[in-house]
Amino acid sequence: RWCSHPVRLVWLEKAPFLLMALGIVLVTLWARAGGSSMWIGSRLATFEEFPPVARMSQACYIWAYYLWKPWVPTHLSPVYVTLFGFKPADWVFVWSAVSVMGLTALLVWKRRQWSLALALWLCHLVLLVPVLGLTEPQNSCANDRYSYLPGILWSVLMAYGLLKLWTHPKIRI
Repeated sequence: RWCSHPVRLVWLEKAPFLLMALGIVLVTLWARAGGSSMWIGSRLATFEEFPPVARMSQACYIWAYYLWKPWVPTHLSPVYVTLFGFKPADWVFVWSAVSVMGLTALLVWKRRQWSLALALWLCHLVLLVPVLGLTEPQNSCANDRYSYLPGILWSVLMAYGLLKLWTHPKIRI
């Protein structure tokens, strides 16, 4: 199914965009590692400074944050300082990791019934990669201005739901 001819053609048409994105990421990481004047004071963090567990904890927190924040828009702020000097074992970070991993596992398990939900969830995870702060030593932060990225996915999900309601024979007027 994933290797059928039509699917291969779709992946082949996306390949130039993936290669371009990979090139941009590599050039950005090279510039940051080389101490470019654009990023004075912001260097790549070593694994001693920012261990992989802390990076994943921060990533899960941000993924979970942008999942619920559009639906509970209270205490809005230009910058949230939750991630400045955080402890990955704190309950909010553990809960975020459990939520992200649990939702991912559920959607993979139910991928046949909920294929759109899995696709939207994977898009949510990928779209937020640039704002996860994986290369910065615990000085990334969640910002409300980045919520437009996952907001697009909520719009797609709502449009799909409205389409399903409209095409349902008992509900249609």
